[in-house]
Formats: sequence, C-alpha cells, structure tokens
Amino acid sequence: MNHQKDIVLRMTENADLTPVPRTCEDDLDTAKLSLYLDAIREKYGPVFLEEKDLLEKLGIISSFGGKETTTLAGLLIFGKNPQLYLPQLHVTVLSGSGDNVTVDKIYGTLSEMKDRTMETIKKRMGKRAKVGYLSGKHVEMPAYPLEAIEEAVWNSLIHRDYDPYASGKYIRIKMTEKYIEIKSPGPILGERKQDFNIETYAYCRNTSIVRILQEMGEIRNAGTGVR
Repeated sequence: MNHQKDIVLRMTENADLTPVPRTCEDDLDTAKLSLYLDAIREKYGPVFLEEKDLLEKLGIISSFGGKETTTLAGLLIFGKNPQLYLPQLHVTVLSGSGDNVTVDKIYGTLSEMKDRTMETIKKRMGKRAKVGYLSGKHVEMPAYPLEAIEEAVWNSLIHRDYDPYASGKYIRIKMTEKYIEIKSPGPILGERKQDFNIETYAYCRNTSIVRILQEMGEIRNAGTGVR
C-alpha cells in the first residue's frame, strides 16, 4: 500500500467515532443499550466503570464543543431517530425502468435499515420459474439470491464512507428485470486484484461499528465475505 492509500485508510478507519453535534445520550435507545452492555459483561466479565465512562470507551458517546454527544457509531446503532440529525444517511431503493420507477426511502438504525431494505427488495423483486428436480413442477423463486443481496446490503451500510466529505451521500439500490446494483459512498480500500484467487488483505472501515455489531451478534467476523 502506498503512502496516499495509508492516509486514506487511517482517515476512514475511525470516521464512525466522529461526534454528532446537537445529540446527547437521551437520543439513544436505553433498552438496546442495556442489551448491548449485558452482552459486553457476559463476554468480558465485570466492568468496573461508571456507565458513561464505559459508553465513552466503547465509542458510543463523545463530546463536541464541551458538550456530551453521541458518536456516529452510537447514533447509527442505538439511536431512536438517527435521521433526525443525519437525514442524508439513508437508503434509496429504485425499482423498475423507464417511466415506471418506484422510489422507496429507508430510514432507521443500521439494523433497521438492513431489515427494511430487504423487505422492500423482496416486495419489489420479480420472480423466476424453476423446474423442480424431483417433482418436475414449476416453482417460483426470487429473481436474485436473497442471502447474497442481504450480505451486500449489510456491507453497504457498515462499510460505507462516513467521512464528512461523503456524509451527504446516500446508499442507492437500483433494481430492474436484468440486474440489481448497490452503490455505497466511498472508494474500495486495499489492493484491487483482477485474479480473485489471489489472497489479499482485508481492510476495514468504521472499526467501531464493526466491533459493536460483532459483539451484539449482528454480524460474523469481518473479511469472510458471502457464503
């Protein structure tokens, strides 16, 4: 990796720890936080810290201008209404083609946006017919593999570029009869190889978001890809 790529990687690794102005701990869902802190204590044992100190060390709250705020990670994972402060951080699903395009805008926390996006995709997606191997009957199936799409949607939400210069952009999903396209803000990190059989390093944006979601059991280890 050259020097320029190294700088970009360091800048984007921790963009999710950026304080969100005008927010405070009251903007976080206490029930979700309690479940997460219980999972932390179960995994690591007793934590002898005041709750605010623990939340700060976990990258959920921070400060801005001398006032307590949430971090970007904290708001996107535990926020009651993240788009109240970050309206541009949403998913737009475009389905259809020509003059017949349906637009769905998806809001919520990262987990909520993933689930709502998949619900929208399933609703808007066409079907394809397949002949059963044993029965010989035609069976309707989703036009695209839902497991792979869900993995791609998760990746677009978790690993998008949250740097200030890219934070005004939203995730765009375009579905037609011929293809599905997911555009997530930010360039690809790491070395790009034409030969996919070559083992390469896995680079991670938004390390706090990834860690918290792993600790919550929402995602598996990073870098394993679609299975």
